[in-house]
Amino acid sequence: MQMDYIKLLEVAITFGALIFTAIQVYLLSKQIKENNRWNRINATFTYCKSFNTIFDKISDSLINKLQLLVYNSDTTLKHSDHEILLNDDTYRKHLLNLVTFYEELSVGIEHNFYDENITKEIMYAQFISHYKILTPYINIRRKEINIRVCSNFEAVANRWINEKQRI
Repeated sequence: MQMDYIKLLEVAITFGALIFTAIQVYLLSKQIKENNRWNRINATFTYCKSFNTIFDKISDSLINKLQLLVYNSDTTLKHSDHEILLNDDTYRKHLLNLVTFYEELSVGIEHNFYDENITKEIMYAQFISHYKILTPYINIRRKEINIRVCSNFEAVANRWINEKQRI
């Protein structure tokens, strides 16, 4: 009889340990998910904040020149506009850096490395505005190298435009 109580106690302790372990595994997995979410949000803030640091060096004239080209040509660049964009090495480098920034951000969003909602809240207007301004340059690059460059930037921008984001 005493052996039955000991066996029953062993089973109860084992069962209790299993329940405790299951609860710990559940809590640990929940904490890992929350840490991953926090890391994505932190990475998003860091990358978006780097925009100001990186592009403070690029003068406003870069965007102003692009806007003038876009508005004067209804987003269809002529050959002379193409030369203006690509002959000046500094200008071309700044354009490439700007497009690369948005493409890398978009790749991060598409692969869930960056948090899309946070990015939208921080950069929506700037992102869409720059996409519209940079589209002619992106199209020129696509024709030059016959590769669909900036496809992630385009996909994210079009998705956001189609969602009719509140500003």
